[in-house]
Amino acid sequence: ALGLALDLDAERWAQGSALAAHLGSLALLVVVSRRWWRAAGGGVWWPLAPLLVAVSPDVAIWATSGLESALYVLLLLGAFTLLSAPGAPSPLRLGLAGLVTALACLTRPDGVLFAALAGVWLLGRFGLRHRATWIFAGAAWVVLVPFEIWRVAYYGDWLPNTYYAKGAYQAWWGQGLVFAGVFFQRYWPLLLTLPAFGLLAVLHRRAPRDVHPDDGPPRGTLRFLLAFALMYTLYVIRVGGGFMHARLLVPTIPFWALSAEGLVGRWRLGRDPATARPWLVPTVAGAVLCGVLALLPAPFDGVE
Repeated sequence: ALGLALDLDAERWAQGSALAAHLGSLALLVVVSRRWWRAAGGGVWWPLAPLLVAVSPDVAIWATSGLESALYVLLLLGAFTLLSAPGAPSPLRLGLAGLVTALACLTRPDGVLFAALAGVWLLGRFGLRHRATWIFAGAAWVVLVPFEIWRVAYYGDWLPNTYYAKGAYQAWWGQGLVFAGVFFQRYWPLLLTLPAFGLLAVLHRRAPRDVHPDDGPPRGTLRFLLAFALMYTLYVIRVGGGFMHARLLVPTIPFWALSAEGLVGRWRLGRDPATARPWLVPTVAGAVLCGVLALLPAPFDGVE
């Protein structure tokens, strides 16, 4: 609407604004990566998550498609960046996180999955009586409740048309597995974060008290990242995927990537900090993951 009001070409405006949103997403990933690096005490900084997203071919494709994918990813990452900031959450930051989350829900209705999980995350961190949960929810409701009232008054329905276009209550697991299977032919390295998180949890429990085999973002943050990526993937599988390759699963890639960087950052080699090489694992793991994602061929013959 803004582009049309400025008398700009609609297609170029859509592509340009989507590309700007993609660059904004990369900037937010750098912010989160840098934040985790400072929390770990400095050293060699390896921005794994921004690099993984930057070399993911389908992220770049849909960042210039003119559709809502890039804006949706930007809003999800914006909400996560606000919610995961270190220190006690301020009312302003929580309110902004709620507003950004509401905008994500308006951009694509699937955003309610992030909103619900973020609410559970805040409940787990602060409890039901803490103001953090209510400020976040209240800021989101300020946007979503009036919009929902307008939707019912105008369309006569509580749910968007896309809900019914996806079969409403009818699941299509078989077709969704095909869609996800084709997607993970190229992005299967991202799934390695699931067993890696389990292995790290086991090692953490078995380590002596004077040994800390991890260093990086809180485990609760990693649980949130992995839970959202996995839950969203299962949701896309349930609705049967889509006819546009990878589009519906592109929003999960930054969250898989952040999970990978967080897991790598929590791994410390050696017991003696003077002899350990904390840069070795991030460097090797990052180079391998980025190389695999950048060089794996498309799952379709003759299609880049």
